[in-house]
Amino acid sequence: MIQWTIGTTTVRNPDRLRDGLLLFAERFAGKPWDEAAQAAFFDGLVERRIYETAPDTYARMRPNRKQEHARKWISVLNQLGFCYAYKGSDGPALLTPAGEALLRSPNGEPEAFLRQIWKYRKPAPLPNQNGPSFEGVRVHPGWLSLRIVHDLHGAGLGGISREEMTLYLTTTLRDEEADAAVERIKGYRAERGRMAGAVAKRNLFGAALRMRVRELIAEEHRGRRRSLETLADECRRSPAYARSLDADAVLDGLVRGGKGARTLKAQETKRALLEGLSSGAPLETLEERLEAYHDRLRMDTLKDYADLTSRYLRKTGLFTIQGDRLAVIEDRLPLIEELLENPPAFHDDEAFLEDLWAADRPRLPTDDVAFLKREIRTLTEQQERVVDAYPELTLRLFSPPRTRSNDVEELRAHANALRQNVALLREMEFFHRQSRPEEIRDILSTFEQIERRELMGGEAYRPAYYEWAAWRLMLAISAPRDGRRHLDALPETTRGFRVDEAMQPLHHAAPGAPDMVFPFRDYVLVVEVTLNTRENQWSAEGEPVPRHVGAVQSGQLTRPVYGLFVAPVIEPNTALTFHRCRHYVNGRITDLAILPFTTDQFKDLARTYLRRPFGPGELRELLERLDAVRREEDDPLRWLAAIPTEIAAWSYRLTAEPSRQKGGENGNGGKDQGEGEPMILPNASSCHRAPVGGGNA
Repeated sequence: MIQWTIGTTTVRNPDRLRDGLLLFAERFAGKPWDEAAQAAFFDGLVERRIYETAPDTYARMRPNRKQEHARKWISVLNQLGFCYAYKGSDGPALLTPAGEALLRSPNGEPEAFLRQIWKYRKPAPLPNQNGPSFEGVRVHPGWLSLRIVHDLHGAGLGGISREEMTLYLTTTLRDEEADAAVERIKGYRAERGRMAGAVAKRNLFGAALRMRVRELIAEEHRGRRRSLETLADECRRSPAYARSLDADAVLDGLVRGGKGARTLKAQETKRALLEGLSSGAPLETLEERLEAYHDRLRMDTLKDYADLTSRYLRKTGLFTIQGDRLAVIEDRLPLIEELLENPPAFHDDEAFLEDLWAADRPRLPTDDVAFLKREIRTLTEQQERVVDAYPELTLRLFSPPRTRSNDVEELRAHANALRQNVALLREMEFFHRQSRPEEIRDILSTFEQIERRELMGGEAYRPAYYEWAAWRLMLAISAPRDGRRHLDALPETTRGFRVDEAMQPLHHAAPGAPDMVFPFRDYVLVVEVTLNTRENQWSAEGEPVPRHVGAVQSGQLTRPVYGLFVAPVIEPNTALTFHRCRHYVNGRITDLAILPFTTDQFKDLARTYLRRPFGPGELRELLERLDAVRREEDDPLRWLAAIPTEIAAWSYRLTAEPSRQKGGENGNGGKDQGEGEPMILPNASSCHRAPVGGGNA
């Protein structure tokens, strides 16, 4: 073992674990975990869309393949202690008390995951989690991660980068090596800081990663070299031996990686070795080819594990992502610091399993009355500070129960209500902040990180951050100016995706509803985004986007509705679909105005905003012009080609004019959108959020 991870690459998105556990509890707990049950579990995952696969691929899948996927999927829940279901186990599959706690309280997910990840260790007395490959390993990944990221935060370094996680976090195999890992990270960051230019920094990371892998798998390389040398000797004595079944078995062993010896890269390397052995190539050449192949595999694995681990750590509610870094949530520092004062211990196997499956172990600071009361005081102060920062807002917040009780559950309910208030207020603060020039530049930087695939969390987070960046720009455009407000909703109701306490996205928007809806005073804008650039873009988006825009339009009697569709590129059939898009709305067929923008064209809006901030009224001028061209132009491709020209002309008019009407200066494009009423938050008695796209806040 050269690295650890939390979770597995089979379940890259830990947000799906609770749904999978619910399926397990409903249909399989208390029953034999045999091959039939495994195949049925996989069928259930597909049926509930927890496991996504192409219909034709699923239809061709054999039972043994389904069973394999089911075992890999359930292994994550097993390792985290939420259930016990193993092939060949003597007893029935079990839902543990920890699993019951997770299912019982959806709102308590962070606490449930924190308890389990805090206990999670390598090695562990579970199948495939101990043995010779774990020799020298003695690590609690959750504790180690929190300790290192907290120490970096305390040193003013802001968290751990994706590169640093790859090099020094998941490769630290003992708890007592935490201090050394922090020092190595500091040294690497200092060296990187001395590099000028992105290319030099990438080269540094590549060289450091290759050196780290060579350091970690040196013994493996030596073993493979010995096997290859023996094979080469046999082939020199008998050239025909290279084509024998025995040689084939040896070659399979030499190229076997984490996904076996049948992958495309493994087979390519095997063929190259076989050709070299048959032609008498120098042994050193063959060794270099084999080592380069395994180096690349391990380098890719380390990068993949860093992304995977970051996603699982976020489930604890203690971590957030800031660009390419995993950081602690500052509001949770009191909890973090108390946790770090009591690190998890290595118990004997029986005690470990008892703790792993328990719902109330380990004891957390949030189980303590004194800690909860301190947290309530802190949250109350935070709430008051944010309210004071926005005296123009009339705030109606959740009213936590006033209790002098020492009951832990009542105090938790009080703290949770306050935390919801603080989150609501922080989002309002975030909303007001987005119109600042430094935030617009950060939005552009986020789009660039998405394009370069540099975000922490890997591919799974790219759609979420794509939506988040688009949402932030729309918030900037929606921001109140000169006492006028333009958004008829709370900022949190405009998004279909969830964010953490640091306002970073947790996941992309759920299907079945718009990604974003912005109800302005005199029109409504529905924003849909996708990273899909394939030929099926039109079929994947051509049905849901009009359905979502049509659904919003069906609720509007007086305001026009525009759809804004954003993707890295617009596939021609997508433009064809939106060019004459009609939908059945309120008993009649209605023409929908859905306007496709590329990412670059959407970024042009941000660049224009940097030169001259604008509001929803000025944006509407552009939308109206693009819709007019859509109606006038019979050819959808000419309409698509005209969009960048129209954006450029609109941007020029907006930025070149030295001044506009007073309304324009307010971001309203000269349109009267009402005086500056205070923004009203939901009444505490309703305790629910306004529906997306719905009425006045």
